[in-house]
Amino acid sequence: MAALLCAPAADSLPTTGRTVWFGRGDNRPATGGSTGSDWAPGYYKGQCADDEYLAGVAYTWKWNHGGVPDALLCRPLG
Repeated sequence: MAALLCAPAADSLPTTGRTVWFGRGDNRPATGGSTGSDWAPGYYKGQCADDEYLAGVAYTWKWNHGGVPDALLCRPLG
């Protein structure tokens, strides 16, 4: 992961959500966002849907992985 841009919410956001795992392959929505682009060639990618926000990132420190992101916590915007 290169960077995250954070911003305060104008309203209260939901606290429900889902985990998007991508430690063993891409896990991106079928439509919307940057689905058609390969913004990290050669790496597995996880991506929240267009109507979700990124609420958390989980890393793995398994042997020989070097501390890479493996999961996202995606929560609905509305």
